[in-house]
Amino acid sequence: MNLQRIGRAEEEYTTERYCDGCPTSLEDGDYVATYFCDTKWGGYVEGKLPTMAQQESYCLTCYNDRIPLPRKGTKEGFSFEVLHHDKENGVYRFEEKGVMRFSKEDEGIEWHPPDVIETIFPFTVNELEYETTPMSAYLAALKHGIDLRGYVKDGELQIPDSAVPTAREIAKQNSEYSSRYSFDSDML
Repeated sequence: MNLQRIGRAEEEYTTERYCDGCPTSLEDGDYVATYFCDTKWGGYVEGKLPTMAQQESYCLTCYNDRIPLPRKGTKEGFSFEVLHHDKENGVYRFEEKGVMRFSKEDEGIEWHPPDVIETIFPFTVNELEYETTPMSAYLAALKHGIDLRGYVKDGELQIPDSAVPTAREIAKQNSEYSSRYSFDSDML
């Protein structure tokens, strides 16, 4: 995998960088695992992107050395990077070191992240404040107490209708631990 083929929304950032998996502030010299893929949903995007692009960056505590639920039909992976902060001009920049993990389009499990979000949570991906990737959907469920890998059967992610009320209740009970999502009991 060639790192030059991975797009980045910005080369430099002027706002403080945080882990996309937890509230950890990323500091100068921190090593991060940056997730990249060619598929996301929400806002103006519905599926395939024209190129693989950097999506989220995780502290090494959140990165667990694998793509936990690779999505068939998506090229995705993690690159190892170092965050640099030029305090003089307030600019943050990532220095790419190499690819740690990669999953090809023909590898992985059949699943549709927007369906998972809409099944477990009381909103759609278009109502979220950020776009959804396979990794962010997986982590959203995991942070709310649901490991989606338990629903994989015959190479496909299947959440049976009978499991939905329990999954929603587990997610609702664990919602206090995540500031990204809020639950309105009338919506569940």
